Amino acid sequence: MGKGSYVANGVFRVLALISASIVAGIIGHFLYLLGDAGGSANAKIVFTVSLAGISIFFSLVLLPPFRCVFWAAPLDLAIFIMWMTSFGLLENLSGGHPCNAYWRYNYWGYYWGGYYSTFPQSVASNSIVNSAGCSPWRTALAFIFLGGSCWLVNACIVRLAFLTSHPLAFVDANPRHQGLIALVSGKEEAKTESVPQNRSSV
Repeated sequence: MGKGSYVANGVFRVLALISASIVAGIIGHFLYLLGDAGGSANAKIVFTVSLAGISIFFSLVLLPPFRCVFWAAPLDLAIFIMWMTSFGLLENLSGGHPCNAYWRYNYWGYYWGGYYSTFPQSVASNSIVNSAGCSPWRTALAFIFLGGSCWLVNACIVRLAFLTSHPLAFVDANPRHQGLIALVSGKEEAKTESVPQNRSSV
């Protein structure tokens, strides 16, 4: 593997680590407030914070520049898919309107702003909760998407690095290409045999 592959892998591992840490921090703080109020956690929120913890762990494991990290393409792709699933689930909660959705002011913003200690959740409205929790929610969505994209880029880097160092790997795996390999090998052998004969004739 070239040095460029190791550098690119390290850069995107760090970006994935930072993104997952930010998401874990934001949602972890929300879960703290939710627990303080005695509320029930949404399953999609729990899934996302669990995924953030998994991403932090594997980002740290795969960060050192060892050759074995280039075999982690399936893991990179799986974590990318899970991040995109999380993004879709959370985006669906706000319905494309993160600061005006009912879920935002009746659940996320209600607990984020600490309104649970002032009035019951049943009377929460957009005018009362105002913009509480809007910026953190948007930030979490942005870094969920960014972090997931980093895992996809790492999967592509791993795959390209493998194909660069093993250019005939995909040919060896396909029986239809065995004749091509034999033909190329035969030409190489004939070329090497013809060199000493030409020299002796001269």
